[in-house]
Amino acid sequence: RILDIADVYQTSLSRIKELNPDIRDINNVHVGKVINIEKTTYVKVEPKADYQNFIIYVAKPGDTLKTASSTYNVPIDILKSINGFNENQPLQPGQKIKIPTL
Repeated sequence: RILDIADVYQTSLSRIKELNPDIRDINNVHVGKVINIEKTTYVKVEPKADYQNFIIYVAKPGDTLKTASSTYNVPIDILKSINGFNENQPLQPGQKIKIPTL
């Protein structure tokens, strides 16, 4: 069924119809027919947390945002945002970073 294909590729039946104007009856597509599909990417949007409580973590040699993120179960993007980090800014030994707590 075309609806099943739409589900797999995270698109809608109406979008498949738009991309395949040569198909007269979208509910009667024969096996082997090539159809155009446009996959939609969905992004999970997390509610913005109002972080008011933090611990201060002092970085050790070899620490990265990834290790802090894993250790404290806080997404890297949140650590970057709260601490004002650039995209690829490494942690320096002795550097203090805020880790939000709920």
